[in-house]
Amino acid sequence: RRAQGPPGRTPEPSPEGRRILVVDDHEDARDVLTLVLEQHGARVEALATGGAVLESLRAAPTAQWPDLLVCDIGLPDIDGYTVLRDVRALEAERETPLGERIPAIALTGFAHTEDRTRALLAGFQLHLAKPVDPRELHAGISRLLGAQAALRQPAHETSPRRNNQK
Repeated sequence: RRAQGPPGRTPEPSPEGRRILVVDDHEDARDVLTLVLEQHGARVEALATGGAVLESLRAAPTAQWPDLLVCDIGLPDIDGYTVLRDVRALEAERETPLGERIPAIALTGFAHTEDRTRALLAGFQLHLAKPVDPRELHAGISRLLGAQAALRQPAHETSPRRNNQK
């Protein structure tokens, strides 16, 4: 199932069937995020700590990793910035191509411009303030999944004649 967009524009992908890892230390927030994402057909794994995320990823083959990470910044053990830094280090260690790295959304109660900037500089592709509007979350996930799919497309090739010139 794909979202409908304006004519002539490729619709953004739906989270339906996609693996999404939700990390939040507040059980109510995890439950709400899980419910919202499952209503859109996502397969959700919800964890309470950054340590649990890293343990889960280390134990799984890369092919079984989530398609997207939604991570609270204020976790009790290690903050979301550190979680993402360690995820990126694990991806590099496993030689995961850039286009196949896990897109990540930062969720936080800190909604100032500098908080957004810090999240983006830490490697999150999107920063959403809590409480997050489910429509905004869905749109952000669809946008990131679409960007990831575009990165996986083969690069434009020039003509064979031109490639064979010396």
